[in-house]
Amino acid sequence: MIDQFPYRIASVSLRKSKQIKVENKIFIYSKIKKEYFKDFIKIEDFLIAKKEKALFDYTYFVYKGLRSKSVLDDIKNIFSDNKVKDYFLKNADKNFYAFLKKYFRL
Repeated sequence: MIDQFPYRIASVSLRKSKQIKVENKIFIYSKIKKEYFKDFIKIEDFLIAKKEKALFDYTYFVYKGLRSKSVLDDIKNIFSDNKVKDYFLKNADKNFYAFLKKYFRL
């Protein structure tokens, strides 16, 4: 999804949201609803989100007002991928789905 190492690394958590700066990198932990804390791949000691899960989480944080809506303009084509669209439709609660429907015209 990105072609270089970011200076901000985003993660989801069931705990309180916070940011930690280590050297020149910022680690962002954002609290997510318990029912959305799923669908990860375990690699060594890390839980990594699949593409559709990562997009779902980012869009969820935009919906909650925690990320900029401007990024959604760059990813409006995500629903051309049926696997991503199906993931969103299967997992979004009714309010989040209403936001998706309005913003992405589903």
